[in-house]
Amino acid sequence: METKVMDFGQDVNLSGKVLDSATNKPVEGATVFVKEMNKTIFSDQKGRYSFNLEKGKYQLQVYSLGSETISQQIILQKDTVIDFYL
Repeated sequence: METKVMDFGQDVNLSGKVLDSATNKPVEGATVFVKEMNKTIFSDQKGRYSFNLEKGKYQLQVYSLGSETISQQIILQKDTVIDFYL
């Protein structure tokens, strides 16, 4: 008898930093929004953010007061690190 392992619903981690594009310093309190999940988190004082999401395709929006919004579509298949420069 053969057993198949399915990974439906398996979460992967999306993390990274939000940095100031002029100074490379961390941006605290930047908004990171995952449109399809209607999930929002804020970067910490070191600019870090982290989500646990199911594998799939997502539209991310990242912004902070006084900066333009960055929109990026990603496909998550494994743990992924993405840094954003505002």
